[in-house]
Amino acid sequence: MLFENIGAALAGIKANKLRSFLTMLGIMIGIAAIIAITMAGNGVSQYISNQMNSIGANKMEFYVSQKNWDNNVDTKSSDLISQDMIRDVCDRYKDRIKDVSLTANLGDGVVKDGKSYANVTVQGANSASFFWEDGDILAGREILPSEQQDGSNVALVSDKFVDNLFNGNPDAAVGKEVDVLVNNQYYTFTIVGVYKSYDSQQMTSSAYDMSTTLYVPLKVVHRVVSNATELSYFDLNGKDGIDSIQLSQEIADYLNDTYYAKNENFYIEKITMQEQAQMLNQEIGMIKLVMGGIGAISLLVGGIGVMNIMIVSITERTREIGTRKALGATNGSIRLQFITEAIVLCVIGGLLGLGFGMLLGHVITNAIGYPGTVTVQNVVAVLLFSTAFGIFFGYYPANRAAKMNPIDALRYE
Repeated sequence: MLFENIGAALAGIKANKLRSFLTMLGIMIGIAAIIAITMAGNGVSQYISNQMNSIGANKMEFYVSQKNWDNNVDTKSSDLISQDMIRDVCDRYKDRIKDVSLTANLGDGVVKDGKSYANVTVQGANSASFFWEDGDILAGREILPSEQQDGSNVALVSDKFVDNLFNGNPDAAVGKEVDVLVNNQYYTFTIVGVYKSYDSQQMTSSAYDMSTTLYVPLKVVHRVVSNATELSYFDLNGKDGIDSIQLSQEIADYLNDTYYAKNENFYIEKITMQEQAQMLNQEIGMIKLVMGGIGAISLLVGGIGVMNIMIVSITERTREIGTRKALGATNGSIRLQFITEAIVLCVIGGLLGLGFGMLLGHVITNAIGYPGTVTVQNVVAVLLFSTAFGIFFGYYPANRAAKMNPIDALRYE
């Protein structure tokens, strides 16, 4: 009986192709919108997860923050984070801390070679900080511990830097000396490595205007900038398995209680990669919810369309229903027949919407650069939802058909 009903439903759709397509259109659009939004959201979420893993999922940042923003106060040397504070924290929490990332800016500068140039931010960094801030080394090597210790004039440059000055050839850049103009003063560095920069680095109107970080040993900046050892922020990387949110709160509380309790204007605030990822995922979830609501409205309209066309179909087939009842068809079999037709309409519309949504989702995710996928669970959910939709919106017309008086139905013209 069920397969006969499905066959009859498919035959009805084939006989009324345009009407069936227009009936399914609302469901197709709704499902397609939800699938495309889901793919885009999954792609962005996966990108955030990958960024966390690349930068450090257990990264914690501590920074000096003003207590009362109504009274803007400049920081003094005594308000900043000292090397002794950092050593104290690292010693106190050494069982849960993997390493510390220290950076200090020399300033924004430019490297020129004829008409070509590259904008850079010269940043002193210890060994741990490079791998938190940027990606893999494409050519050469990282800055060695001995170069960190000696404060050697060596540098790591980005692939964007190489694109501008070395025609995109990382190997050609390694070993070359570059003169960097910072604050009207030239500094000469030997390039020892090229790293792959993230898209999140500063971008302006063109590739030449893009500014990326030129990393040098931390001691180089300490040597040039007198107060560079006093920091406005520093980063810690927790060991695997630790709760970075809890640990960061413990460290911030310790610093505030020990070093900033008597400071009237400033205190230590913290942020972790886990917290940032949670906030971003919440925002993505809200966007998906709003956009999904728009898709749900389309689905509702589509469902009403299915109900409407089923009522029209039942009216057109009144004599057929009367004939079936006169031949012994039960109310249940009549009801099942028309519910099956509604389900078939909704499932076909759902599958077409799934295919169109996947196509649209791939276009969107490739355009934004965050590829997303559709899982088996998504496909199963579409099938189950379409079936439930067909039952819900098909029940009233089917029940109306089942309750027809066969004598009145046979008299219907």
